[in-house]
Amino acid sequence: MVLSAGLSEQVVRRRFDAISSAFLEWTSAKLISERSHECESRALEHFGNFRKVRAIVETAEFVAGVGFPQFRSELFADPIETLEKLPFMGPATSRHLAKNIGLDVVKPDRHLMRLAAAARYSSADELCQKISSVVGDRVSVIDTVLWRYSTFSRMHLSDFANGFDRFGDS
Repeated sequence: MVLSAGLSEQVVRRRFDAISSAFLEWTSAKLISERSHECESRALEHFGNFRKVRAIVETAEFVAGVGFPQFRSELFADPIETLEKLPFMGPATSRHLAKNIGLDVVKPDRHLMRLAAAARYSSADELCQKISSVVGDRVSVIDTVLWRYSTFSRMHLSDFANGFDRFGDS
């Protein structure tokens, strides 16, 4: 997530194998922390954004400091608050990462926010919760379906809102 913030996924993908190698294939936060200077300098050979590479090192140091079992426990207890403690993790990015690692959260990106507004909901969370309560799927699944709909569909937002009315207020 740190690497891709503000970049296309394709740019990061092209460099990801080399960055993974620089960070010891992500095997251990403790090992990355212990060898941080080496990892950082190797990563910078392939990805020139010092702040982002440094954020990865700081994340490894944080996780190593609290221990992975404790970090994991905190992550499952309060994923957004836990992830926001890490560098480069704001409200949207932390939700995106939480969703990517399998937690049942909604990522309130511009596409879902537009759909929520068109359907007269105050947030993407509220919209996804409503649909989830009707269809029985997890909110993260609803998020993904709506995101794909909004990025691939040529249907106008008003058509979405009109079709959404059938869910009613139940």
